[in-house]
This record gives sequence, C-alpha cells and structure tokens, in this order.
Amino acid sequence: MKFAEDKKSATIEFTTAMVAGDYTVSVSGLTEKALTGSVKVEAEKLTKINFLSDIAVISGNNIVTNVTAENQYGELITKKLNTSNTNITGTTSKGSSVSIDNDGRLTVAGTSGLFKADDKVVVTVVDSSTGVTATKTLTVAQAASVQSITTGEFKTDDEVLAAKPLNVANYDASKFYMPVEVKDQYGNVLKAADLNGSVTVTSSNKEILNPATTVFVDTDNGVVAQFQAAPTAQTYGTAVLTFVAAATGKTASASVTIKDNYKLDVVSLETPATELKVGKATELPVSITNTYGEQVALKDVTVGGSATALTLDTNTTINAIGANLSVVKDYINKKAVLKITPTAKNITLTLVTATGKSQVLSLTANDAPVVSGIKGVDADFVSLLANDASLSTTLNGHVDFVDQYGVAIDAPNYDATDATADLDYTIAPKTDSDVTTNVGGTISASTTAGNETYVVTLKKADGTVLDTQEVTVSVVDASKLTQFGISDANKFYTESTAAASYAQDLDIYGLVNGKKVLVNQDMAKDFTASNGLLGINALTGEYTPTTVDTDGKDVNSTIQVLVEAGTSTYVVTKDVVYSDATPKAASLAVELNQATAPAVVQATLVDGENIVTGSDNLAIFAKDQYGEVITDGYKFVITNNDTAQAISIDTDGTINIGGTLTSGKTFTINATIDGITKSVKVIVE
Repeated sequence: MKFAEDKKSATIEFTTAMVAGDYTVSVSGLTEKALTGSVKVEAEKLTKINFLSDIAVISGNNIVTNVTAENQYGELITKKLNTSNTNITGTTSKGSSVSIDNDGRLTVAGTSGLFKADDKVVVTVVDSSTGVTATKTLTVAQAASVQSITTGEFKTDDEVLAAKPLNVANYDASKFYMPVEVKDQYGNVLKAADLNGSVTVTSSNKEILNPATTVFVDTDNGVVAQFQAAPTAQTYGTAVLTFVAAATGKTASASVTIKDNYKLDVVSLETPATELKVGKATELPVSITNTYGEQVALKDVTVGGSATALTLDTNTTINAIGANLSVVKDYINKKAVLKITPTAKNITLTLVTATGKSQVLSLTANDAPVVSGIKGVDADFVSLLANDASLSTTLNGHVDFVDQYGVAIDAPNYDATDATADLDYTIAPKTDSDVTTNVGGTISASTTAGNETYVVTLKKADGTVLDTQEVTVSVVDASKLTQFGISDANKFYTESTAAASYAQDLDIYGLVNGKKVLVNQDMAKDFTASNGLLGINALTGEYTPTTVDTDGKDVNSTIQVLVEAGTSTYVVTKDVVYSDATPKAASLAVELNQATAPAVVQATLVDGENIVTGSDNLAIFAKDQYGEVITDGYKFVITNNDTAQAISIDTDGTINIGGTLTSGKTFTINATIDGITKSVKVIVE
C-alpha cells in the first residue's frame, strides 16, 4: 500500500493481477468503526493488437516486425501475445509460420531466398480467447541498419534513490539505467536483440560508469542500457558514454556526472523554544546544509559518538559540557529530533563541521524539577463511607503532586509517622475526632456519622512545609440511606464447566446526591435473578457458572436485591444478560502503551515476550462475549518483513525473533481469531 503525500488517500498495489470479483476494502484506526468500501474488479483481457510498422525487414531467412497488445484499460500487455500461449496464433500469406516473443518481436519463418525486397506478406494475429484479431500487409525490406541513436535521462525507478543526490554513496549500478531509442532506415524502433552485438557502448571512465556485459534490455517502456559495478572502486566525476553502430557509423554520446559524497558544511544550533530544566530532555533546534548547498534533514544524517561528543556523518562533532545530547528518530512521521538533557545549569555546546565551520552556543538551564506542591486527590479516591468499622478508604497513593513549574510529577515518599528527614508527605487529621481513624494512610470509618478533615502535608527534609491540602472524608449513617445501586456486570456464562475467571461478584453501593457510598455488603439480604438465570448466591451475590441451556442465544434477566437500611427495606434491580454460547472472540484490539494503536506503530518487540498477555509496549488481544481476555487460539502471520530476521508469533502470543532487529525496519503483524482480523504495521524502534 502506498500513501499519498497528504495521507488522505492510498493506492493498493498487488504483485499479480487481481481475480475478477467484488472486493471490500476496510480501513481501521481512523474512527471507532472501520470504514469500508466496495469495488467490482473485471478480469484483465486483451482488447487490441497493434502492428507498429508496415515494414518487415529481412533477418537471415526470416522477416521480422514488431507488435503490441493492449488491455481494456489501454495498458500494454504485449507479453500475452507470445505464441507459446495456446490462445495466440499467427498466419502468413508467405513463409511457414508466425511466432511472437515476450517483447512483441514477430517473426515470419522462411527459407533461403524466399523473401525479397518489396514482397507483400499478409500476416494475421488472433487471440482465440477474446476474438481479437489484427491483420497487416507488410512490405519486405532489406535488413535493418541503424540510422539514428537517441539517449534519454540517466535514472532509477527506485523511489528512495531517486529522491537522493546522485553521488558515490547513493549510486547502485544495478538500479540505474539509460533509455536508448535506436531506429532503422524505415523508422522502426529496434529491439535489444537487434542492438546487442551491433551497437557498442564505451565509457570514458569505467570507475565512474561501467556498461554491463549485455548492455541492452527490453522493458515495458522501451530499450534501456544497463550498467554494472566499477571494475575496481566506484569514484566520482563525469563519464562520457559513446554509442557506436559500426555498420553505419552512426554514433551518439551522453555525459553522466556522479558527485563526490557530500559533507556537512553549515550546521546551526538554536536556543530551544521551551525552557531548559536539569534532567529533562528538550528539543534543540538544528539546521544542516551540505557542500551541495542543499538542506539536509537530521533523519538522513548518520549519528554516532557519545552523549557528550555527538558525531554527525562521522566528520561533524558537537561537544557538550553540562548536558547530554541524543537524536530521537520518529520513523512514522519520517523525522528526527536533536534532544538536549541538561546535567548542570551552565551549558556550553561546541560544534565543528566537516569543512571546519564552527559554532559555540551557551545555554542556561533552570533547576531540576522537584516536588513542590499538592495538586489534589485523584478521581479514584473514595471519600464517602457508611458508618461501619469494617469499611475503609486509602488516601495514601491517591494524592497528586506538582513541581515548582506547576507540572505534574511523581509523588514523593509517604512518611506515615513523620519520622524521616526527607522530602516526603504526611497525612494527619486536622482535629481530634471519633468519626474515622487513620493507620498508614488508610482511613477507616467508625460507627459515628459525620465529616473528618485530613491534612496532607508536603515538607522538605529540614521540616519546612512546602504545601498542604485538606481532604474531607464523610461517614454516612447507613440506616438513613434511601438509594442504592448494583455494580456493573459482564454477560453471565451459564456453563458449569467454565473456568473460574467467568465467576462474578455483584456488589451494592449507596447513593447520596448522586455520589457513591461504600457500604457493608451485609446490607444486601437477598439476591434473586429472573427468567431462569441460576448460580447467584442469594446471600453474597457471588455468581458461580451454572449450566442453563439457552441454545446459544442471549437471554435477558433482572437481578433483584433486597437491601436493609435502618427500619426500611429497599428493592434494587439490575438488568443483565446470560448465555450458554461457547466463548468466542467478540473483539480484537491492538494497543500501544495501553492506548488504542493506529494502523502504523513505532514499537519494540522482545523475543520471548507475550504480545497477548505480557508485552510492555505493543499488545494484541481479543475478548470474548463475556468480557474475558482470550489467551490462546490466535493465528499470527508476519508479512512485508524487511528486517532480514525471522519473526513469528505462537498461537498463545509468544514472540519469536531470530536475531537483532534494526531500527527503522518494518514488518506487518496480521492477527486472526474466530473470523476477526486486525493488522498493524510495525516500525522497529
């Protein structure tokens, strides 16, 4: 698949012609639901046969001319005219047989002296599979002789090489060619078979440009001259190619220049757009110009050296005092960024290019980020408890902190007894109260309803208080609760042989002004389920998979719980679904760092890791209709692998890599389970 520059469209390329039929293309990763489109493909068929000339020239005892074929889209498919194909036949008014090769060279076989100049020969070519025919009356002419030689632009079809300057490093003789058009005295364009041996090609310097042993080859776009590696060592300069047709004296020449490898000439470092902080990596803007006067992207530069003595293309250096340097490559967006991580407040960068140009850049970094303030408590903290001494909530670990710049930062150590002289935080009640108790940051309710305020104190090692935050924990009189809810549940699997993971717990909670209150589960006095659902413990609400035949269909049920609060009893309900259908994949997810992954990711895979259950980076996993992760039964197929290493993934997700993967190389993982397939292209990080 080849994406357009604007990334708004893509062309799907196939290695062979598509089979006729209706095709559906699905694009995932752009929206929550995959985008789909359909297209009807018609089988390629031959629709037109062309004679390129009304002249047939004598070649030994035979005569030859050239033909082409086109399909319904106007594309050349001359190879389909090869008479080795049983559906292609040729007839002639003179001579014994007609043959056509892959390049469209039509030969009428004759005997000695059969064909003479100005003879008229009628030739017909028929494709019996389509009924397409072509007939031409050919005039026999003397053997072809070269009358003109025209050369084209020296080039390559390799898109990567074509985008680079033509220098020693980028020149690959096997991938470059020069179009050559040679015509005979009748205006016919000659094929490679007519030229090899009759037209010679010489180079003024084979170390720059060395013609191949068999110079001329036919291509879909005509005859080209091909090349081979230099006899000794590739060098730079201008080579003159001379084409000579010895029989007629016709000549042509073409000059090709291969440049010396460029060097980095001007490299400029700029002050970062964001403030520098000790220990924090920041982008360091850099611009590069080579000796050709061209801008060079950092992604195209070879990086080496060390963090304090970085090298670019081996001969440009950046020495750093008070900082570490690194280059981070973003293969997805095809860019690279120079990063600077200060190790001291005063920084000096000294740069010297391959051509001797230099720059000294002095920078100043701010202090390293340290915990300096309290932002608040996170959303998971439970602040409402029923008045039951068995209930508790943990405040330790749910406090969020910021550094001196107001940016979120990891929490410091929690000091439960304020006994350590260190940067840490404590949790203590603001005033004495019997509403709650605090042990090690875990706050337990008492039987007394009310509110208690705790103070989170952030202090330095010397005891200086940096910040405080008040957090209120409320204990609610459970007997006065009038609203309750039941926790969410997955679909229930009603098969007694199901794994233990299909068991579920149904918990109740109280509600005050729409906020959840943690209550003792003993308030639930009876659990029942309607419409035939079995297996729910009437006292605890625990579900144990129990066989109920649903014939593989989903069945609706309502869970009813009787909740006792004070002198009242409340009926709480929850609609659920159950089924005995065999578990199978209902969804297949691809995640990168625990977030939904795009279609192309830059990731690290480790041999022996499990991509389903244990990968730290890239994960591919399915869940069944009951919400359980499926741990085996996958089919992983690796395609488009250009890493030069064998990569496979077992049915349980275990990754097997045959060697070290090179950064920037790619492969595609195709995961299938129960008819669901997801693919992700991986660029090695």
